[in-house]
Amino acid sequence: MRKIITALVILAMLVAVAACGSSDNATAWVTDYGVSTNRARMSFNETTQFVPAPTSAAPLLADAPIEAEMNFAIVTMAGDSDDAFAGAGSAPASDTPRERLMIQTAWTEMETEDFDDTITALRALPAQANGYVENEQLSRRVFSMTMRIPAGSFHNVLSQVQSLAYVRTSSEEAEDVTDQFFDMEASLATRRIEEERLLALIDAADNVEDLLELESRLSRTRLQIETYRAQLANLSGRIAYSTIFITLFDIGEEVFVPVAGPSLGERIGGAFGESVDSVIGGGQNFVVFVAGAIIPLVIWGAIIFAVYKIARRIVRKMRKPRQVTDKPA
Repeated sequence: MRKIITALVILAMLVAVAACGSSDNATAWVTDYGVSTNRARMSFNETTQFVPAPTSAAPLLADAPIEAEMNFAIVTMAGDSDDAFAGAGSAPASDTPRERLMIQTAWTEMETEDFDDTITALRALPAQANGYVENEQLSRRVFSMTMRIPAGSFHNVLSQVQSLAYVRTSSEEAEDVTDQFFDMEASLATRRIEEERLLALIDAADNVEDLLELESRLSRTRLQIETYRAQLANLSGRIAYSTIFITLFDIGEEVFVPVAGPSLGERIGGAFGESVDSVIGGGQNFVVFVAGAIIPLVIWGAIIFAVYKIARRIVRKMRKPRQVTDKPA
C-alpha cells in the first residue's frame, strides 16, 4: 500500500513540474513576441517608411512574389493604426477630404448667318483663356473645332462660345477620376519600391541563374512603371485642360452667280462638232462590229455555200430520170 501511495505522489510531483515548465516557456514566448512586435512598431514609427527584411530572413529568390512580401510587411508594421501605411511611397492618410479631380467635357452645336465672322471669333477664344485649339475642320457650310481650356476657365469660355451663335444642342459631362488617379499613384509608388528592392537583390546575386531571373522581373517592373507614368500624364492633362467640342452650321442664304451661256457661233460650232463626232463614232462602231463578226460570217458563209451546192446536185440528179422517160418511143 505504501508503494502505491509513494508512486502516486511521485507522479503528481512530475506533472506539477512539467506544467510549471510549459507555463514558463509560453510566458517567455509571449514576452519575446511582444518585444519583437513593439520593436517593429517603434522602427516603423521612427522611420515612417518601408524597410526591407534582411537578406538572411528571406531567400534570394523566394517562392512568394515580392508584392506578397510587401503586403505582409505592411500589415505587420501597421499594427493598431489603419493609417500607418496608406499607400506604398505615399504620405499617411488624413481625415481631410481629398479634392475631387474632374475631367470636364462639353459638346455644343450652333448655327449662324455670320459664318466667317463667328469662325474668327471662335479661333480667338482659346488663346485668350491660355488654352489651345486641338483640331479643326472646315467644309463649305460646316465648321468643327475641338478646343482645350484650363479647367478653371471652362464654364466661362463655354458661355462665350455659346454667345456667338444660336445654340441648337448643348451637353456637359464631368467625370470623377479621383480614386483612379490616386490608385495609379499608389501603384506607381509600389512599383518603384519593387524596382529598388530588385536592384538591391541584383547587387547581392551570386549566380547567373538568379541574376537573369531578377533582371527579367526588373524589366517587367520598369515597363509597368512607364505604363503608369503615361496613364498618369494623360489623366493629369485631361484634368488640367477641359475639352469643348464645337460644331457650327452656316444658315445664311447662298449667293448664286449667273454664268453667261455660249454664243450662237459657239452653239453652231458645238452642234457641227457633235455631228462629226457622231458620224466618226458610228463608223468606228461599224468597223469594230465587222472585225468582231468577220470570222463567224466566213465560217457560216462557207457552211451555207456547201449546203447549197450539195442540195443543188441532189435536185439535178432527181430530175435526170424524168427527162429520159418523157422521150417518145
